[in-house]
Amino acid sequence: MAKIESIDLKSLVKYEDNDYYAEWKDDKVNSIKLNGGTIDFNGEGASVEGSKITIKKAGIYEVSGTLDDGAIIVEAGKEDVVRIIFNGANINSSNSSPLYVKSADKVVLSLEEGSENYISDGKTYTSQDVDNKEPNSAIFSKEDVTINGKGTLTVKGNYNNGITSKDKLKIMEGTVKIYSADDGIMGRDMVAIKTGVISIEAEGDGIKSTNDTEENKGFVLIEDGDINIKATNDGIQGATHVGVDNGDITLITGGGSHNGTKAKKSDNMHPMEQLRPKEDKVNPQDKGNPPTTMEEPKAPLGSEESPQIQGQQSNPPTELKRPEGETDPQGNIAVPTKPSTSQGNSTEAETESAKAIKAVKNTPIVSNWESESNLPRSPPRVKK
Repeated sequence: MAKIESIDLKSLVKYEDNDYYAEWKDDKVNSIKLNGGTIDFNGEGASVEGSKITIKKAGIYEVSGTLDDGAIIVEAGKEDVVRIIFNGANINSSNSSPLYVKSADKVVLSLEEGSENYISDGKTYTSQDVDNKEPNSAIFSKEDVTINGKGTLTVKGNYNNGITSKDKLKIMEGTVKIYSADDGIMGRDMVAIKTGVISIEAEGDGIKSTNDTEENKGFVLIEDGDINIKATNDGIQGATHVGVDNGDITLITGGGSHNGTKAKKSDNMHPMEQLRPKEDKVNPQDKGNPPTTMEEPKAPLGSEESPQIQGQQSNPPTELKRPEGETDPQGNIAVPTKPSTSQGNSTEAETESAKAIKAVKNTPIVSNWESESNLPRSPPRVKK
C-alpha cells in the first residue's frame, strides 16, 4: 500500500487552463437538443442513434432540453478534451449511466450561469461490462473529469454512486447537489474541490478517493467552499489523506444530527484544527497556534484494533471522558454518552459516535488514539 508521509496536498493538484470556466458562445459550438425521446444534433464530431448520442471528437458541445430515457456517451481519442456545456439539460436513463465517458483525455462539464441541470439513472442497470460492472454511476467516467461554471447540477444516483471518475475529479465552482444509493462523489486518484456549494445525501460515503496502491494518489483536498454532507458511512474518506484548506463543512454521518460536525477554517488556522462540534463556532480571535506533538497512536486507521473509525464495530466505542466539544491537539473531537431521546426508552443510554476527518497539510493524518492518557490537554479553541 502506498503511503504519503509529510506532504502539501495542494502541490499534487495541477490546474490546467481548461479546468477554469471560459466563455464559449463565440467559439465553434456543436448543439445537442434533447426532445423527450429523440435528439437533434447540429455540428460535427458526434453521431445519434435513437435516444443516445456518442461524442467522438474534441470540441464544445452545448446540451439543452430533456431526454426521457437515453444517454450521452463520450468515446473520443486519448488526446481529446471534450467540453460539455449544460445549459438547461435534463438527462434520464432507466437502465444505464446517463453520462458515460468511455475514452478521452479529459471531459469538462460546464454549468452555464443561471441554468438548472439534472441527471438521473434507474435502480437497475442492464447495459454493463460483465467483467468490471461498469458503468455504475449516474455520471461515470474512465477519464479525468472537471466541473466548472456557476450553474446548478443535480445528480440522482439511484443505482449506485452519483459521480464517479476512475481517474482525477475536480470541482472548480458551481452548485452541485447529489443524492445517491451508495457514494456521492468518488474520484479514484483524487478529488479536488477548489470552491463551490456542494450538498450530498449518500447511503454510502459522501466524498471518497480510493487509490491506495500508487504514490501521491488516493486523497481528497478541499480548498474552499460550502459543503454539506449527510452520509450513512463516512462523510469524507481518502485512501491516503484528506486535506482541508478553507471553507464551511458540515458532516452528518451514521444517521442523526448528534453525529454531525461542522468546520469553518480560516486562513490563519493550523491545518489540523478543522472539524468542531456542530453547535460550536471557531473563535475568530484564535490565531490557531500549531498543536503540541502527541504520541503516535498504536492502532492504525482501518486496523482491527480501531474499527470505530470505520463505523463497522459490533460493540460501542469506549466512552471519552474529555469535555464535550473539546478537541485534542490533533483535531479529534470528544463525544459524550447521552440518554436516548426515543419515546418509551428514556432510561436507555445510547453511545453516540461522531466520525471526524483529519485535515492534512504538511502533516500525515493521525489515525486514532486509545485512551485519555494519550491525549495531552490543551485549552479548547472554541466558544459557545
